Parts: sequence; structure tokens; C-alpha cells
Amino acid sequence: MQTRFLGSLVEGDFGVAGILRESLTEGDFWALIGGGMLLYRGDNQFDQIDYAAAVGAAYGPGSFDVPSDQVHADGSRTVYALRRVSGSGLEEMGTEATAALRLDSQGQQILPGIGVVRELRVRQAGADGALLSWLYWPVGQATRPVHFAVYSDGGTGTMDWNTPLVTVAFGATPVCQQKVPIGVTSGVVRVAVRAVDRVGLEGEAATASVSMTSQPIMQLGSIDVQVR
Repeated sequence: MQTRFLGSLVEGDFGVAGILRESLTEGDFWALIGGGMLLYRGDNQFDQIDYAAAVGAAYGPGSFDVPSDQVHADGSRTVYALRRVSGSGLEEMGTEATAALRLDSQGQQILPGIGVVRELRVRQAGADGALLSWLYWPVGQATRPVHFAVYSDGGTGTMDWNTPLVTVAFGATPVCQQKVPIGVTSGVVRVAVRAVDRVGLEGEAATASVSMTSQPIMQLGSIDVQVR
């Protein structure tokens, strides 16, 4: 009720809500000295949130409901962020919380799943092996991974998603590194890494390519030696 009344006063411009509250009753508007929260919206990515125009406001404890006038198209991804605002209208520059709403082509919500693998990098390690490194980003995950599955196309151009080269146990650190047998000594090989939870659900794959050569570079300390 407070949010609806406030919205009617400022015609939806919640960015001035804190200042209006103070000016109307000399700081005793609803007696909420601690201020409240402002809701902002963006399309697709969090860096596209428009912090110049709040789409909602709430005061006091409890959950925050997205205003009913916010429209979400089928197949869209909408992101939201909350920022705290003081009783005098001063707003924090960071975010208190963020959330994403994904809808499929039928308008049904796509629930969060396992996190995604980012920044996958690969280089040759030995005649037919490769050293992989990646980051696991747990933000928004609904289930925790138990391991990572590493896949390869074997140089054929077609990824074999049925048989992973290796599985790597999930640890406490977001930074992961693993040497894997590629089984190819020459040509371009594409590899992929997916996070997998305890029931076998796999997250989105990160992919990278490595150019294998029959004359790999060996590292001896800080000296690179070309094998001939």
C-alpha cells in the first residue's frame, strides 16, 4: 500500500520519492528513518541496467515484488537490481541485490540451473596433451556442481558430448586447471568444459581451441626450447 501511494504521488518517478517524503512531513513521513529500496531494470545483461530511472520502491522489511506494470516479452531476459536509499534521498552507488528473469518462447519462466564456466583457456602440454584453465561463476546458480566434464572434438570438427575426456572434481576455488589427454598430435582441436551437478544436470559449455603440433615447445625453467 505504501509503495502504491508513493507511486501515485510521484507519478512513478521513484527516484525523487525519498526527497518528497522528507519535504512533506519534515522527515517523519511513515517514520521510516532508515529509508528503503529502489528497483532498477535492464534488458539481457546487468551492465545494461538503467540506474537513471527506478521502476519501483519499497520501504520497510520484507520481500520486494516487481510492479505489475513491468512487461516481460516471451523469449526475453530481464535483469533487476536493488539499491538502498536513505531517508533523505541519498542513494548508494553499489547494489544490494540482483536477479534475472528469463522467459522461453511460450512465456514460461526458465528457472536458474547450474552455474557457467567462463574464461576457458587451453594450450598444448606434451605431444598429445593440453593444459586447460577456467573460472566457475556460481552467481545465480540453483544447484551446486560436483565436477566438471571436459569434452573434445578430437580434431574432427564435431564435439563428442557423450564421452568426456576427463572429469574434474569441483573444489572450493573458482579457478580450475587440469591437464587432459587430447589424443591428437597435429591439427586444431576444440575442447569444451561443463559444470555437472549430482543428478547429472550440465550447465552451459565454454569452448576453446588449441593448435596441436608434433614439435611442441618444452619449458625448462624460464627457457623455451624448440624440439627438432
